[in-house]
Amino acid sequence: MIKISNYQQNETQKLVTELTKLSQGNTDVVIELAPCDANTQTTYETFLLIGASVSQCVASIKALGRSMQKS
Repeated sequence: MIKISNYQQNETQKLVTELTKLSQGNTDVVIELAPCDANTQTTYETFLLIGASVSQCVASIKALGRSMQKS
């Protein structure tokens, strides 16, 4: 359980760092997950989904910015 907890804590901190950048207008958001093992596989997959959602949001924000520049 400690291994999973440590993995979650590390990945959560990375996510918070990238979301903070985004909240400050920096769309150069990169979420790179640490490799997983058999113990952290499920947690890794959860963070993969979260990362994909964040990437989708960033892409939408960038598209909106481009759209507003054309107007």
